[in-house]
Amino acid sequence: MIKILNSLYIKMTNYNITARLPILYFLFFCAVSAALCFWTVFSLRNGLISSAAFVLTSLIVCGVTAYAFFKTIPIKRLFLIFFSLFGFLYIIYIPVFTIVPDETAHWLRAYEISRGHFISQKDAETSGGGRVLPKSVFIESPGFVQDSNTANLSQTYRHLFKKMSEKIDRNDTEWMFFPNTAYYSPLTYIFQLPGILAASAVSAKAVFIAYAGRISSFIISLIILFFALGAMPAKQKTFFLIALCPVFVQEAISLSGDALINALSFAVIALILKYSYDEKILRISTGNLILISVMFLLVSLAKIVYVPMILLFLLLPYQKTASKKYYIWFFAIMAAVIMFLDAGWFYTMKGYVKDFVPGIIIDPGEQIKYVMTHPFKFTFLVIKTYIVTLPKFAGMFVGLRIGAKNTFFHVEYIAYFIYMLFIVLTACSEKFYMKIKDKAVILAICVLTGFAVAGALYASWNPVGANVIDGIQGRYLTPVVLLLAVIINIKKFPLKEETVFRYALPVVSATYLFMFSAILIR
Repeated sequence: MIKILNSLYIKMTNYNITARLPILYFLFFCAVSAALCFWTVFSLRNGLISSAAFVLTSLIVCGVTAYAFFKTIPIKRLFLIFFSLFGFLYIIYIPVFTIVPDETAHWLRAYEISRGHFISQKDAETSGGGRVLPKSVFIESPGFVQDSNTANLSQTYRHLFKKMSEKIDRNDTEWMFFPNTAYYSPLTYIFQLPGILAASAVSAKAVFIAYAGRISSFIISLIILFFALGAMPAKQKTFFLIALCPVFVQEAISLSGDALINALSFAVIALILKYSYDEKILRISTGNLILISVMFLLVSLAKIVYVPMILLFLLLPYQKTASKKYYIWFFAIMAAVIMFLDAGWFYTMKGYVKDFVPGIIIDPGEQIKYVMTHPFKFTFLVIKTYIVTLPKFAGMFVGLRIGAKNTFFHVEYIAYFIYMLFIVLTACSEKFYMKIKDKAVILAICVLTGFAVAGALYASWNPVGANVIDGIQGRYLTPVVLLLAVIINIKKFPLKEETVFRYALPVVSATYLFMFSAILIR
């Protein structure tokens, strides 16, 4: 007996746990996935199809994760695999017009634009925007979001399959009210419009056309993000993890204009950093400057709160342009044109969002006057809002609150915040030296954008003089998160970026599995 114990002691002392750690870590991920499968199947006792679908999903996700974890794969190809996989699964697990915030309203606005109506009509009584559209265009989901006790995923799909047979009858119309999207620029939906127009040419079924718009948005987002990732001179792994956040992918596969905002924001950040810090690039052509300007314009027209992002132009070294004078004039003209067009559209659409929040009297004009006359009080209110609600913002950013205000997930809190932790660790482990001036510009953009987001929600979502800013969601700050990650540079961070990123991949997959499970058993 003593000999056996002695031999075991020798084996344990000679056991190299460091070499076995990746295998043990991945086995733990597999154990968590298996336990989640068991819990999901147990909770869906009568849902054979849903149970089988989740088990198949888990096997596919675990297989892809194993391939990525144990193989050395170029990050662009890895991003293509992961984003495609989870985007495809998202389209299945989140049916159209359900969890994505205001997707029905976005659909009505996008469909209106596809019919050649670029400016919505205004309702005389409420001042809100909308239009007379075919009744069959509006597809109401059977309570999937509003009341978790009235519908589940299978019931929602049965409802959509019934609607799939219904064709749009343009002679049977009614007034459609969508004040929270009527003020969006037509350019906001250029990701969805190719699919909507193509599907409309071959079919008159609203559900089919809506899904075509979703797929179009997803494909265009994937292409832009794929090339943007390749353009990043550094922080590619951080870019990868932020772009794979559930809320980010949710918007990419949706009919929401946030798909354009997120993809083009990341693309313009990547291009600015590439042109600024890639020593191989000696000259920035006028064509490239115009491309950057167009992306600035599209993002700011989609949501005016992102106007401060044009300051990213100041990161570009004037030495790489024709001359310092040319650089200054180009920036001045670009900024003037963008702000003029943004202000023009904003003025054209003023009043479209008045009183669209049920039960609350909203007056953006009076709220703006209040802010202008109480600047210090508003500043303190914004700072207090972000500090007090920071955990909620972080959770909403990753996916803790997938819908606008609908909390579907409880046990999964740990997975989501571990995801956030890995984003921070990855950003800290990736080295990227930036000039102090450039860091100051980025910090200024983040602060200005944060205040702009808070101000816009304060004016359009809260009563005049409210003591709290309600309505801010983590997804509104997605571009800011990437900018903040870029300026992090810890010279002596103890963890290697390859190791941190490798161990983050199973966390990404586990986060999605938790979310898919929660959607099925809700």
